[in-house]
Amino acid sequence: MRRGTIVVGLALVLAACGDGSDAEGMSDAEALEAVEASQKVPAQELVLDPIGFGDIELAGALGFSCTFAARQKPDVVLALASREMGLVKTGGEMVRLAPDPGSGETVAGSWRNYDGQAISFTLALEEEGQPMAPEVTVYPAQLTIRDFNGDVAYESAGMAECGV
Repeated sequence: MRRGTIVVGLALVLAACGDGSDAEGMSDAEALEAVEASQKVPAQELVLDPIGFGDIELAGALGFSCTFAARQKPDVVLALASREMGLVKTGGEMVRLAPDPGSGETVAGSWRNYDGQAISFTLALEEEGQPMAPEVTVYPAQLTIRDFNGDVAYESAGMAECGV
């Protein structure tokens, strides 16, 4: 009798464990992935403010750099990439980002990636630029800003003016 009770009990335990699927036929891994995806905060579009010469001067970013302007507004600087820092302005506040030397240099000599507390950006320059002055070259460029989750919060094609 005792042996029969143990066998029935063991059968009930194994039946309760199931095969790792829930009622909808999802595996535990798929269910976990679905829960994590539902808890992820979607990226909010980042609105960039123009960066003026005074902003650059106050940030101590005078000297060699690449300034990015979107195609829609070619005379408005939206990001700056130098060897020492990256800069963007949003909500009226300058955001300073640290260069990521491991990302490699661009053809102009600035870094490709910059990291901050809440955002990071990548400034990708095309290989061929157009000299505009003895120490200034303009490159077709792409600016991509990601939020703390790694989601794209801003992306635009434009031009990067690199030089002193």
